[in-house]
Amino acid sequence: MKCMILFLSAIALASAGVIQQPSELLRSLHTLMSADELGRTFGVDNSSQVDDYEVVYIRRHQVFVAEDPLQRDIRPKTKRSGPHDNHAHYSFAANGKKYDLKVRPNNLLMAPNMKTVVRSSGGLNKEVVEEHPRGIECHFLHIDGGLAAALSHCTEDDIHGYVIDGGKPMEIRPIPPRLRQMLQPPSEEDNEIIMVGAHILRTVDPFPHLKAHQKSCDADLPVRMKPMLAKEPVVVESELKEKRKGKGTKGAKAKGNDASGKSSQDSSKNALEKSIAGKAASNKIIELGIFVDQAALGLFMPYLGEKEYVKLRELVLAFVNAMQALYHLPSLGQRVDLSIVYMEFHAKAPANLISSGDRGKLLDSFCAFQTKLNKPSDTEAEHWDMALLLSGLDFYAVESGKNNYVTMGLSTVTGVCTDIYNCVIGEFGITNQQGQPYPSTGFTSVYVMAHEIGHNLGMSHDSSGNTCTTEGYIMSPSRGVVGEATWSTCSAKTLASITETCMNDIPSGKFPDYNHDKYGDKPGQLWTADEQCRILLRDKAAVAYFATNADIAASCNSLKCRTPNRDGFFTSGPALPGTVCGSSMWCDGGSCVPTGRSVIVQSVHGGWSDWKSKPCSSGCLQKSKGAIVSERECNNPKPSDVLHRCEGASVKAATCDDAQVCTGKSRVTPVEFATQQCVKFSQFVPFIDPKGTGMQAAYSDKRPWQSCAIFCKRNDRDGFYTPRLDLNSLPDVSAHFPDGTWCGNDGQKDLYCLQRSCVSTDVAEGLTRSVGKHTDLDLANNAPMTGEAHHKIPAALEDYFTLDKDGKPVKDEIDAETLKAAENSGKSNSGYEDHDFITLKPPK
Repeated sequence: MKCMILFLSAIALASAGVIQQPSELLRSLHTLMSADELGRTFGVDNSSQVDDYEVVYIRRHQVFVAEDPLQRDIRPKTKRSGPHDNHAHYSFAANGKKYDLKVRPNNLLMAPNMKTVVRSSGGLNKEVVEEHPRGIECHFLHIDGGLAAALSHCTEDDIHGYVIDGGKPMEIRPIPPRLRQMLQPPSEEDNEIIMVGAHILRTVDPFPHLKAHQKSCDADLPVRMKPMLAKEPVVVESELKEKRKGKGTKGAKAKGNDASGKSSQDSSKNALEKSIAGKAASNKIIELGIFVDQAALGLFMPYLGEKEYVKLRELVLAFVNAMQALYHLPSLGQRVDLSIVYMEFHAKAPANLISSGDRGKLLDSFCAFQTKLNKPSDTEAEHWDMALLLSGLDFYAVESGKNNYVTMGLSTVTGVCTDIYNCVIGEFGITNQQGQPYPSTGFTSVYVMAHEIGHNLGMSHDSSGNTCTTEGYIMSPSRGVVGEATWSTCSAKTLASITETCMNDIPSGKFPDYNHDKYGDKPGQLWTADEQCRILLRDKAAVAYFATNADIAASCNSLKCRTPNRDGFFTSGPALPGTVCGSSMWCDGGSCVPTGRSVIVQSVHGGWSDWKSKPCSSGCLQKSKGAIVSERECNNPKPSDVLHRCEGASVKAATCDDAQVCTGKSRVTPVEFATQQCVKFSQFVPFIDPKGTGMQAAYSDKRPWQSCAIFCKRNDRDGFYTPRLDLNSLPDVSAHFPDGTWCGNDGQKDLYCLQRSCVSTDVAEGLTRSVGKHTDLDLANNAPMTGEAHHKIPAALEDYFTLDKDGKPVKDEIDAETLKAAENSGKSNSGYEDHDFITLKPPK
C-alpha cells in the first residue's frame, strides 16, 4: 500500500480547514472502515488497496451577490423573478494551498418553482416528493482559469464532487458519519462560515476507464458521470460561426432582441459583450410541458415499482436529455436547448383526454387538454412553448376502414409558439398485443420524439419538397432500428430560418427535479447499454447482446438486446449518445468514436448480488417434480458499462420435491395440460384450433427444447404447432410446460424441463442458463411495425415449429437459409414510411 500523505501542518493549514488530529488516528482512518464504507469512500473492499489521500475540512461561506449589470444587459430578458443568482462559496486546504470555490448552479436548464404532479381520480393533483428540499440548489459548478470543480451538496454534512486543478483531477468524498464523530472539528469565530465536515480528498486517474480493477464509490447508486469540461472542437465552432456570418438569419436576429425590441448587440458596450451576445443569439430554447399518460404508467410502473414516481421522473429526464443531445449535434448548425417547466403523470386518465390510440383524435384531444393548462402569456413563469405527450397507447391511423399501426408519433408542422398547435404525441414503451416490443419501445422513442419536435419546429421530411435523401437522417420519412442519428442540411436550413420569438427567453434559475442536463448530452454514460435493454424489455435480467466484438461498436447504429426469459433477441435502434462501445470509445451521432479527453464515468467492474430463490413451484403434472428458480442482479456494484459487466448468468433453476405444493390437487397428464393451454393460445394465433388437442413431443437430443414446448393442433393443415415464438413476449402466457415437468428419458435417467430445455436431474441441480446458451433462435423478435395482431413468420421457420400428424418435426433445424429468410422478413417490416405530421393551412 502506498504511504498515506497527510498534510497536517498547523501553521500552514489550520486556518484553511485541515484539522490537526492525532496522527495515529488519521493514518489508520481507512483501517477502521467496514467493507461497505471502504467501497463508498475509496471504491475498494480491502484497506490494503487504499491509495494516497488527505483529510480536509470543507467550509461553506454565506454569500450575498449583487446583480450583474453586464449579464442583465446582454442576456435575453428572462421571465423568472429574482435578481440574484444562487451562488455559493466553499473553501478547503489541500496540497499545501487553499482552494476558494465560488460556485454557481446552471441557471438555464432548470425551471424554478415547478412541480412534478400525479393526476389521480377527480382531477386532483398530488405533488411528487422531491429528492431534495424545495428551493435548495445542491449541484454546483466552478470554472476559473485552470481550476474547475463540480460539487453536489444535497445533504447537510456530505459533499461529493471533483476538483480539477491544472489538469490534476481530485475527488471529494465524505468520511462515514461513524468515523467523523471521532474527529474534532476546528472552532470557527466567523458567523458567516458554516463548517460542513471532514472529507476525503484524493487524486483520481483522469482516464479511469483504463483501470479495469477500480471499484465504484457509489456501489448502490447509478454510476455518476464526472463533469464534462471539454470544449467543443475548434473546427466545429469555426464552421458554425461561418454559417451564422454568411446567413445572418432572421431567427438569430430575433434571438438577440430583448422584450422592448432593442437589440442586445446594439446595447453592448464592448467587443466582449458583443461576442457573448452573439453566442446567446445562436441558440433557441424550447420550454417543455411533459405529460406521461396512464397507459405508459401501466407499462413502466410494474418494472420501476408501483408509485415509484421519482424513478419514472429520472427515466423521463434521461429521455429528454437524450433528445437534448440530438439537438446539440453540430449537424443542426446551432444548438436548441430544452427546458422542462412542467411534468405531469396520469395515474388516472383525465376525463377530457381520450384514451384511444387513434392518433388524429388523440392529438386533437391532447392539444386541447394542454392548452387549458398552459399559461396564456409567454412572459409567465409556467408557460411552455411546446407540450409533449409520452403515451403507452399503440397509435394507429384509420386507412380504408382498417387500423394502420405504422405510426409512432404525430405533430403539427410549424405549430410551436401557437396556442393550440404546440403539441406533440409519441409512443413510449408500447408493445403489440402479443407483448413484442416495437422499435419505439425503448430509447429509440427518443429519435421518434425528436423527429416529431422537428416537425413542430417547421421541419419537413427529408426528400419531401427538398433535395435531401430519404434515408440516413433524423427527419427521414421512416424510422427503423438502424442509424438515422444525425441531421440533414435541409433540417439545419429550416431551423436557421425560424423567426418565432417564444424560444428567445431564458428560464432563470433551476429546480433539481427537472435537471435533465445532469446527463451532460451523454445519457449513455449513466444508462448503459444493458440498462437501455432493460427499459426496452422492462426486464431486469435483460442485457445488451453482442455476438462478436464488432457488435459492440455496431450498437451505436443498432443495439441488440437479449434476456434469459425470452427466445431470440430484440433490436432497439441506436444506443444512446455516450454509450460505451469499446475501450476509450463511446457512441456519438450514431457512430462509435474516441472519447478524446472528455472526462467520463469511472470504470467499475460489476459484482453479483446474492442469489434470491423463489419458493418451490409446480404445475402438478404426472411423473413431474417442482422447480426452484433463483435470480441475482449485477448491482454489487453496478458495472459502469458493458465492458465491465458480470460474468455468468442471472437466473438458475433446480428441481424440488413438489409433494407439499401439490397436496390436495389431482395431477393432470401433459396432454390434458397442453389442451387447456391451447385454448388460450388460439386467442392469439388464428390457425391454432381452439377445439383441438394439445400434445407433448418426444424427447430429442438434437432439439432439447422440443419436449418442453406445448404443441397445439392446427386448423389450417395437418399437424401440431408450438407458438413459442409467437407468444414469446407475453408476460402471463407461456408456450412451454412448467419447470419440473417430466419430458423423457435419455436411456439412463429421467429428464425434466428447466428453463425451456429438457435436461437430466443431475444437470438440473443448479442449472445455470446463460443468455444465448441453449437457445436455437438467434434472430430478431421485435413486433412488426405494421402492428397487425398476428405476424405470420416465414414458412421455413414455421415448419421448424410444426410437427406432422405422427409427431415428427417437419423441419429438423434452422439452417442458414431459413435464418436469412427470417432476418429479411424482419427487415422488411422496419422502416415503414409514415405520414406523421399535419400541415397547417396558411391563412386566407
